[in-house]
Amino acid sequence: MKVLITGDSHTGPLKSGQNLLISKGEWPQQIDLTIRPLGNAKFFPTPFFVDKGEYAEIRNLEYRKRLKRLPLPEIEDSDTIYGLSGPLHTSRVLRNSAWSNFVPSQFALNEAPVSNALLHQTILDDCQYLLKLIDIIVRARKKLFVIEPPRPFKHNKSLKVIRPEVFSYVDGYYRDFIRQELKLRNIPIISVSPDCYDESGFMLGCYRSPKEHDMHHGNAQFGELMMKKILEFLI
Repeated sequence: MKVLITGDSHTGPLKSGQNLLISKGEWPQQIDLTIRPLGNAKFFPTPFFVDKGEYAEIRNLEYRKRLKRLPLPEIEDSDTIYGLSGPLHTSRVLRNSAWSNFVPSQFALNEAPVSNALLHQTILDDCQYLLKLIDIIVRARKKLFVIEPPRPFKHNKSLKVIRPEVFSYVDGYYRDFIRQELKLRNIPIISVSPDCYDESGFMLGCYRSPKEHDMHHGNAQFGELMMKKILEFLI
């Protein structure tokens, strides 16, 4: 079975998790899984590809260094299953300091209230091209699943200016909204286990990146947990 996982920088911990499983002799030989990230997720809200009907031609120069098209050409592709990290990546919206002055209406005290309609549009503006990419891969009749990244960590510096309850709510709202979009497309999701976050919706610190200034990536142990879930899905 051939599997290609691509997408954003959250593929890094997945690769570390895969390496851990290989080092322990726990990687199944029948799963030929390759991780080839596109790169930094900052370009996902932009038209980083052109719809060519049966495939997306990657036009963003940074992404194109890694992959020129999705799905892969048939000669390379065969029956490859695709995993995508990115549609449930909330950081671009979440870390905007505007959430200190504009909050979902039920949280408004002295801040300006934000309606659900505006929140919907903000999320769609952020994720529209990833959803279009998914539509192309589905149109090409390829199997596809989406991998959820970690929820926010409490050491995130954005929490110095954004109320934790607002931060957690917007993250959850984004994920729930995109989950519904993926459900409409019958796209399976490899979800983060509830055991990985606390009662307020924040990730447990034991899964944070060891890099001091990294606010939102998981570590190798988190990657290992997620890779085990991916293997359970594939086998």
